[in-house]
Amino acid sequence: MAWQKTFLDKNSRWWLRKIARAQYYASATGKWYEGRFTEKSMSGNTMTFKIETTDEMSITITKVRLLDADGDVAYEGNRSIVKSSTEGALIQIDVPMVEE
Repeated sequence: MAWQKTFLDKNSRWWLRKIARAQYYASATGKWYEGRFTEKSMSGNTMTFKIETTDEMSITITKVRLLDADGDVAYEGNRSIVKSSTEGALIQIDVPMVEE
């Protein structure tokens, strides 16, 4: 017997809803900044989050993280994204549901 697709799909949607905030970190300032979700989706075993930056600074983004509705860090990963003050950055985070 195996998990049913409807059950797995329902739980995947729950996980996507549970991720409430995205943040990005600039090591030069030592601060976390709030990002804005432009998309949350699920394909197979991978959750995808697309985030846009909200600041107007020239920074290098060195980390990204996702927080759940309780404020706990659900995911954190390293990046190296150079962003100018006149342009935003779009960040895509692909997270497998099962880590190997």
